[in-house]
Amino acid sequence: MASYDTPFPGNYADLAGALDGHGERVEGPAEVGPALERAIEVTEDGIPVMAEVPTSEETDRSRH
Repeated sequence: MASYDTPFPGNYADLAGALDGHGERVEGPAEVGPALERAIEVTEDGIPVMAEVPTSEETDRSRH
């Protein structure tokens, strides 16, 4: 099991593509709507979609 301090960097949208799905990494708020519209179009063709939306890193976590 990973500790709470272990970061999990990476581009998970690329992983979706490697698994024959469609992945998009959304870098800013303005990109969310268009990415979701593309995701809906892709899923209508029967292709699974992963939308990766990174948020700020929180380092102060409760361990209780």
